Amino acid sequence: MISHQKKPLPVGLFVLLIFSVTCASSGPRLRSMTELAPPPDVTVVQRGQGATVAWQASRHESREVFFGYNVYLSSRSLIFAATRDLPQVATIPKGRYEYTVSTLPAGRLFLHVRSVDTNGNLSLPSLPEQVIEN
Repeated sequence: MISHQKKPLPVGLFVLLIFSVTCASSGPRLRSMTELAPPPDVTVVQRGQGATVAWQASRHESREVFFGYNVYLSSRSLIFAATRDLPQVATIPKGRYEYTVSTLPAGRLFLHVRSVDTNGNLSLPSLPEQVIEN
């Protein structure tokens, strides 16, 4: 007798599938998000009660419709959050690659940066998501 056992999805494929469904179900279309590169090399330096986040320019910053960067900060991971639920802290215009949060709330915080164009389309999040212990 032939056994027809179903093989589970590899974890990476499962995560990509969930991320795609989450992104596609709210806010900008997934295609719009993947057509805009996120900023690379995001770093966070804590200073006293605050922190400065910095990044490199998106490879799409030279596009005419490129607007800038959105900075997101939350007490929970934002990687799989629907775009309509992202807690935006600031929008930084293109040509600037740093933002300072003067007072951070206590506890573990998650931060990422996304590129944004003049139509409101967002890139995927900068990776890895930054974790701040405050």
